[in-house]
Amino acid sequence: MREFSQKRKIRRMFFSKSVLLILIIICAFSIRAVFNMYEKNSLAEQALSVKMQEIESLRSKETTLNSKIDSLDTVRGLEEEVRGKFSVAKKGERAFIIMNSSSSTSENTSSAESQGFWGGLLNIFK
Repeated sequence: MREFSQKRKIRRMFFSKSVLLILIIICAFSIRAVFNMYEKNSLAEQALSVKMQEIESLRSKETTLNSKIDSLDTVRGLEEEVRGKFSVAKKGERAFIIMNSSSSTSENTSSAESQGFWGGLLNIFK
């Protein structure tokens, strides 16, 4: 009988309102900590994916720059780069400027139209 009464005391102590309240508070803090860790984990995964994309873009830039460096190691590549940046030519080379024919004729017609009939007659005698 004593064992029965001791078991009953232990059960009352464990199932008392104060002990249950303490257990609920401990569970609440545990759940909150797990939720905070989940949020940190998701933020870390997002940051990781952003950094991986940056790494990929930097690798593509690296390959582009390496190809430009390789082309500058050749005489032809160096010449093309200098010509593109500084508009220079070798000795003996000539440059031709090609103008659109439509823009030159429109300038001539617009100047004749602005002078009128008497202006055109005066230009004949000049």
